[in-house]
Amino acid sequence: MAKTFNPSIEEKQGCLWITFKESIDMDNYKSIEDSVSSHIKESNLSKVVIDLSQTITLFSSGLGLLMRMHLLAKDNNKKIYIVNASDKMREGLETMNLDKILSIYPTTEAFESEQGKNS
Repeated sequence: MAKTFNPSIEEKQGCLWITFKESIDMDNYKSIEDSVSSHIKESNLSKVVIDLSQTITLFSSGLGLLMRMHLLAKDNNKKIYIVNASDKMREGLETMNLDKILSIYPTTEAFESEQGKNS
């Protein structure tokens, strides 16, 4: 039986802010995807922030989930931003060249600073 998983989803700093907890793996990615997809589609906010500060491990199913979320956001005229990924997660994302597709920030502060420059 698949684990249920309820990410934290809130409006924060003018963004739809989704915080994943623990690990994203093949046992829970579908539950996560079901939980966040409707929020991405229905939100009137153009920026979707995926906060990985509480994520321990990002397995391959989690990478696939991030890509599907990116495509869903793009289809709905939104943009995904990844914040607070650990050094190991960022390294993995960069190794797979996902940093060319996803906007990845090491900290919330780095994201806020960059967004402030673009306002």
